[in-house]
Amino acid sequence: MSRELSRRSFLKQAGTAALAVTVCDPFIRQTFAAKGCYPSGTNVRWIVPFSPGGGYNVYSRMIEPFIEDEVGAELVVENISGAGGGIGSTQIFQSKPNGRTVGLLNAGGVVMAGIAGELDFTIDQYTIFGRIVDTRQVICVGKPTYEKGIRTIKDALNTKQPLLWGATGPSSNGFFGAAVLGHILGINRKFVSGYPGSTEVTLAATKGDVDLIEFTFSSIQTAVEAGDVIPLAIVGPKIPDHKIFKGKKIPTVMEVAKMVGADLEDALGAAEVTAAGRVIAGPPNIPAKIADCFAKGTYRAMTHPGFKAIAAGARRPIDPIDSDEARKAMQRASKAARKHKAIWEQAVKELGT
Repeated sequence: MSRELSRRSFLKQAGTAALAVTVCDPFIRQTFAAKGCYPSGTNVRWIVPFSPGGGYNVYSRMIEPFIEDEVGAELVVENISGAGGGIGSTQIFQSKPNGRTVGLLNAGGVVMAGIAGELDFTIDQYTIFGRIVDTRQVICVGKPTYEKGIRTIKDALNTKQPLLWGATGPSSNGFFGAAVLGHILGINRKFVSGYPGSTEVTLAATKGDVDLIEFTFSSIQTAVEAGDVIPLAIVGPKIPDHKIFKGKKIPTVMEVAKMVGADLEDALGAAEVTAAGRVIAGPPNIPAKIADCFAKGTYRAMTHPGFKAIAAGARRPIDPIDSDEARKAMQRASKAARKHKAIWEQAVKELGT
């Protein structure tokens, strides 16, 4: 057995300790693969549409050696930030369809940029290889509003006084959720937008400046654990696997939709937009043989026990789905965004009133 193979085998068995080694050791990141989609010595450009140091970069570095093993090429990670991820996402979409350029997309961001007119293509037009994790979100109430009596999603549905729903900006997933899911479920709300990020919106909820917020659980986990914000509903088909939810009856938006008699397809579609997730993709029209090989290799990498161990050690949630399921999810998200665009546009107008 070669030294390179033994080092890669160690990497995949080492679990949580492997993350730092994976990112920092250039020797380990050299290519060794018995399987392969490419000729020996091939480099594949992997675009991260955000700055180094963020979550998308961390996920890319974690998955990198596992995909390299599976597809038989060295991934060259490149951060191309700007326009909220739009510049890097566009470069992926517009690259040559030869399988030599792929990347990790903020799928919800691409969906929202499309309906906002910032991009002239949609997420389902990419070649989709798989999804590492969805961005399942949680609708929460701030502690001051909770203490005033909004303690369940039923309370939020029944209040006559408009609830202030905070979000980062009109093109954010959280704002789409406030606008569209709030409309579908019948929540009486007004919008407060323009916060720089989830930290600032969450702080506003803890101070009582806004009543409701919607973000991924990982973004607000600390505030939830501290009791500063309280979950009311899960924007997705299932409850996050975390102790904070154990033994608590927190409904999904599908359950809320059934409760109020809302259209279930509409509710699911809107939830798909907010939960579109971290998707591995390439440009349209990659030859089927290469696309299929890369997609299968990607799924094997995402479900490898070593990658799961590294992700757990880094406290990064994963919930992989293969290319077929991811493609269907992106199609549902795009369809829902187009269908509910008028509701979102009306909400944007209300920001100025």
